[in-house]
Amino acid sequence: MKRRSLLLSGAGLAGAQYNVTALVPIVDGFLIENQATCRDNITPLQTGFFFDGVESGGVMTFVMRGGDPLFTIPDNDL
Repeated sequence: MKRRSLLLSGAGLAGAQYNVTALVPIVDGFLIENQATCRDNITPLQTGFFFDGVESGGVMTFVMRGGDPLFTIPDNDL
């Protein structure tokens, strides 16, 4: 799990502040050419590996796109 979280821990987040357990595959290398924010460094990875991050309850959780829906909103409720 450590390799999946180097950007986050390098940005100063403690392990309890993020969850990357749902991310697959593991990226073996990623070149950071210029000083930038953690978010700016994660954005190209999100584009290439199809995942999203969401904050809930003080924890940043990353999940793969394309999973089964958790619920459906009826048309009348839209």
